Amino acid sequence: MKIRMTGKGYEKFTGMFGMVEFKDGVSVHDLTQRELDAMAAVVRVEAVNEADNDRLIGNRYMANKDNPAPKNVDRTHVEQPKSEEPAKQESVASLGKYSKESLEAIADEKGIAGLREVATPLGIRGNSIRGLIQEILNKQG
Repeated sequence: MKIRMTGKGYEKFTGMFGMVEFKDGVSVHDLTQRELDAMAAVVRVEAVNEADNDRLIGNRYMANKDNPAPKNVDRTHVEQPKSEEPAKQESVASLGKYSKESLEAIADEKGIAGLREVATPLGIRGNSIRGLIQEILNKQG
């Protein structure tokens, strides 16, 4: 389907508009539905053949804009998504106590991922090695 640009200033456009070539505001080649939708999203267009106007997304929208939502939809039995239980925070005593040196050794060996393995059960989150080490030490007291 060929289209004609009707947006102000585009009526006589000649050249490439994206991947579509136009001459005097009319596309040179037939467009796919995807191209039609993309062009209609950017500039006002109409079909060269009036019978094809129902394929344009703007016209489809306008034809359906006044349709009311269904009223007889029973939403009482809609299954709610199951939420995951929050991770249980282990006590510091059950994890053992870490020294600054042992946390730095973990960071040297496994990086920030290793520190997060220690920090996550304590409910600590962070995005820096130094910050995670400090928070773990503070949490341990």
